[in-house]
Amino acid sequence: MLLILISWIYSLFLVVNLGVGFAKWLKVKVTDLVLLSFFGLFSTTILAGFWAVFYRINFEFHLVFLFLNLILFLVFKKSIVGVYQELWTRIKSLALVFKIILSVIALLIIAQCASVPYLIDNETYYIQTIKWLNEYGFVKGLANLDLLFAQTSGWHIAQSALNFSFIYGRFNDLSGFCLLLANVYAILQLQDLYKSNQQNIGLLLMGMLPLFNVLLFQFISTPSPDLVVYVLSFVIFSYIISNYKSLNLDDFKLISILVFWGFIVKSTSIIYLFIPLFLFLTNYKTFYIGALKITFLGTLVFSLFIIKNTILLGYPLFPLRFTLFSSENYAVPNEIIQFYFSREGLYRFFVSSNELQSMNVLQIVWR
Repeated sequence: MLLILISWIYSLFLVVNLGVGFAKWLKVKVTDLVLLSFFGLFSTTILAGFWAVFYRINFEFHLVFLFLNLILFLVFKKSIVGVYQELWTRIKSLALVFKIILSVIALLIIAQCASVPYLIDNETYYIQTIKWLNEYGFVKGLANLDLLFAQTSGWHIAQSALNFSFIYGRFNDLSGFCLLLANVYAILQLQDLYKSNQQNIGLLLMGMLPLFNVLLFQFISTPSPDLVVYVLSFVIFSYIISNYKSLNLDDFKLISILVFWGFIVKSTSIIYLFIPLFLFLTNYKTFYIGALKITFLGTLVFSLFIIKNTILLGYPLFPLRFTLFSSENYAVPNEIIQFYFSREGLYRFFVSSNELQSMNVLQIVWR
């Protein structure tokens, strides 16, 4: 437990530095440590993802990563120190009951991360995927060994960057780190709601996150992308609900980044991309100023998604099955993918083979 806590403290230092630097570049006025940490985790995923295209994510990456963080700390030292001071001030001002709840949750999260994981995906491909990234980066045609490797997630990329595999081989607890940050954010939102004595459904929604810890705890001892999407869903929707009537450019940028991060973590969250698109279309005159950088980041994320899929299995928009070039002779045979999805579809939709074949597109989407 102590080793996990130390690794989290060090990881927090890294992602906060990166988050502050990213926020400065994006010109977003965010001082909340948790949101800046999410910015940092997003940035870490992008940096490590493009690094993995050319080389392994190991101590070489971490040396460059640490050097970048030290530069950011020296450049933005005042802002970074101010972020920690603000968090400490807010935690000290918490009501006693909230302090007790937060302390108990933190202890339980660390204890759960120190326990043996029991999520089956951890043994089937999470650990192996991260190990491949640590030792080789993205390997051309890797999914031919096991189609599950095609599901290499942005969260696995971030985990490979922050598991310090060159020091100790069992730090795979980034999900616990993420959930702890989310609980800190939720408790602070509850405190704000308590102090304001006003009805704010957005703050209340975020404050409900600790109630779901009993369900989310099963994910935190493994690098599960699902947990990140659950956490981001709470943050995104509570933020929109709280600020919808007074949504400004900073809010739009923040929501967009969280949505992009959710997509690279788990591609099935692509539906969330309609959120920033809708906000932009309905507030075009206000948000067009920041559209260039957001578009650039969206393009960067989508490019990483395409490159990753093309290298790993030869299909850039997996699970859509087409190749970019006929020379991609390492692509997973279409028959294997077809067989995999035909069986998985029956399991996911809870239908027989005949029923699945008779369903139209709308029925499948509804399922």
